[in-house]
Amino acid sequence: MKAAGLSFQNSTLEVTILGGKGLLKEEAPIALPPSAAEKTSVLNGHLLRWKKDHGIKGVVVGLDLGGFSHHFIELPLKSEKDIKNALPFEMEKHLPLPPDEYIHGFHTVSTAGKTSKNLVLSIRKEKLGWITESLKDTGLKLLGIRCSLLEALNEFISSGAAPTAVFVQVSGHAFHIAGVSNAAPAYLRASRNESEAR
Repeated sequence: MKAAGLSFQNSTLEVTILGGKGLLKEEAPIALPPSAAEKTSVLNGHLLRWKKDHGIKGVVVGLDLGGFSHHFIELPLKSEKDIKNALPFEMEKHLPLPPDEYIHGFHTVSTAGKTSKNLVLSIRKEKLGWITESLKDTGLKLLGIRCSLLEALNEFISSGAAPTAVFVQVSGHAFHIAGVSNAAPAYLRASRNESEAR
């Protein structure tokens, strides 16, 4: 299936068009206007163009770590399907609002016996309001939500660069920091500006 990977960084949108064999095309970065209504209109226009020109069927959205809450959760489960099904119930005690008001994603950090340690990322559905509004009437599906920092961190880990390290991603005035231990995320920190990072 052809899809568009959308990475939102501050007021800029970076886009890659993906096909069954991987990357098909990278689009030039798109500057986004400040208001939600204007952003909705701009994104809607681009989505329709990519659908026409490239035949995309859906989008995967990459968002800044600052939009997610993140928790390390141990579960008596190991399979991806079981963990995914358990998250709405498990996250109830970790989130201030009902879990069904969030979209959850997870990364299994380690397994031992019949248990797993998982990094769970949760984002409020309302934060995606202007994006889902942009998808209306396009016939395109929201295929998934990703954390841009975790995507970059996974690439760093898979490169074998360092089994134990501190990974720093800078986006505008924000610093996002992750600890890596034994080739797995050990902690995440999100700061809005340089002074907070210190």
